Amino acid sequence: MFEVQKIPHIIIFDSEGRQLGTIIENLKQENTLEKEIPAIIITCI
Repeated sequence: MFEVQKIPHIIIFDSEGRQLGTIIENLKQENTLEKEIPAIIITCI
């Protein structure tokens, strides 16, 4: 179990600018990305 900390919030967009979701939940589950992505936007929340 992770302690809650301030961590980067990574938002994934496809090539047309649609938000595909965040990788944080995916990383918690399997430590990998399921598909290639053209861009990663990192913002602090």
